[in-house]
Amino acid sequence: MPSRTIKDNNGFGEDDWDVLANEWDAAELQDWGMDLPTDWGIGRRHEEDEIERKAREFQERMAAGDIDADDEEYLEFRSSNQRKPPTTATPPT
Repeated sequence: MPSRTIKDNNGFGEDDWDVLANEWDAAELQDWGMDLPTDWGIGRRHEEDEIERKAREFQERMAAGDIDADDEEYLEFRSSNQRKPPTTATPPT
């Protein structure tokens, strides 16, 4: 059904790019024939990649014992990115 909404309305009226960017998958939109701007979503993907990279860095530092969950920089990162603390998997015994 979502594809029909895009396909039926493609090329008519004005697009709400904020809604499209936040509620739809870019690959699906393109598959359904929607022409997206060449730079559409790049900044957001870069930002998400950077957040994931920083989260992995904190997880590695915690696993190594360099910081703990009360580390000021880590708490600031979590607060600004609304991230949950990393969980460490307990290996089966």
